[in-house]
Amino acid sequence: MKIARERFIRFFDEKSKDEGHDGSDVTAIIGLLGEDLLLGVLQHYWKTNEGVESHVLSYKCTCGKEVHVFSASAYLQTLKDDYIDIVMPRVKKRMGLLSKLILSE
Repeated sequence: MKIARERFIRFFDEKSKDEGHDGSDVTAIIGLLGEDLLLGVLQHYWKTNEGVESHVLSYKCTCGKEVHVFSASAYLQTLKDDYIDIVMPRVKKRMGLLSKLILSE
């Protein structure tokens, strides 16, 4: 899946009324796709900067005492490309489920 880097940064960081949304739109998108967006950008970072291939695993984890933070927008701001390809394995399924809930007139 290809994302537009500059639009991504503006949408999630600036929350501009000029973009035609408010904070609730960002929250809704994060609720539906946020995990996949972050993992996709993190995988891009590992591949580009560390030369490491990775795969998303699905399993239930328990809370530990350490927390590691990765900022997708901070990383994206360091890139020069207009678009980057990221892997978002569950997005197609979730968008399909969503489309079944919304009836067009």
